[in-house]
Amino acid sequence: METEIYILPDGRVVVADLPAELAGALARLGQIEPCEIADYDRTHSVA
Repeated sequence: METEIYILPDGRVVVADLPAELAGALARLGQIEPCEIADYDRTHSVA
């Protein structure tokens, strides 16, 4: 499994597939908010 890091346009940083042993280190960087990353093409229709 590979960890992926996304920087969103609003400045939030999303870390996906973080190994459990690194969770404590990430928590020291700031507030953690659980989220789900979905395939944009399958979840949003374009009119």
